[in-house]
Amino acid sequence: MEFRIEVLGPFKLVNLRDGASIPLRSNAKILAYLAVQAPQPVSRRAVVHELWPGVEAEVANNRLRVALAKLRQLLPNAIVESQDGLTLHPDVVECDARVFRAMVDESRDTSREEDEFDGLQEAYRYFYRNVRGSGFESWPLEVLKEPIDTFHTVCIRMAELGLKLRRTNIVSEICARALLLWPRDTTLWKAMLEARNSLGQGEAAVREISATKDRALLTDKEVRPVIDRILKGDSDETRYGVSISASEANL
Repeated sequence: MEFRIEVLGPFKLVNLRDGASIPLRSNAKILAYLAVQAPQPVSRRAVVHELWPGVEAEVANNRLRVALAKLRQLLPNAIVESQDGLTLHPDVVECDARVFRAMVDESRDTSREEDEFDGLQEAYRYFYRNVRGSGFESWPLEVLKEPIDTFHTVCIRMAELGLKLRRTNIVSEICARALLLWPRDTTLWKAMLEARNSLGQGEAAVREISATKDRALLTDKEVRPVIDRILKGDSDETRYGVSISASEANL
């Protein structure tokens, strides 16, 4: 392996021989896009459409030709082109997004739920460690759609397994972080409420979800029963801000 590309946080291209960062500007997005898609090749047309939408085809194709020429000079043998399209040589370039995906795939290669949970937790921590401090706000969402979608799947699966395995502290932490990215995700909210309730923090969790003032979320068929269980026996539900009329519940 000769080069490492980091895309989950601030873009970084590292020469693994000496650990030095290689500066890239306009061509960083091309390299990031190919790195995330690897090992699947991407057609030139798809690259152009992804990175220069709305730009005249001739102009965009010329930009790609110039960019690829510069990248091939900078990273010999890194970019491979075939009839199927462009990709990065797996023996020359590694990418943190692909490492994350491989960790997720490996976690599924077990029949024991405890082992799967532990493997997913390692992948989760790897992703979060790389993203923390900057996030991926600087990249177009489409470029990182696959790893972001995978991270969402990891969070959902960990919440499901964590509740089953009674690792509620971890579930609470994971859901809290994931809800910053997906604040209206009903599956995450349901798991958060369940976990916090088992930790004796159910009422606080209800106050948090009520603060969203999202009627659809508060009346969701999966979320609402958990709220009701937490509030069961409380004579003054309105003090949590989640008292919902029967007509609203039928929305």
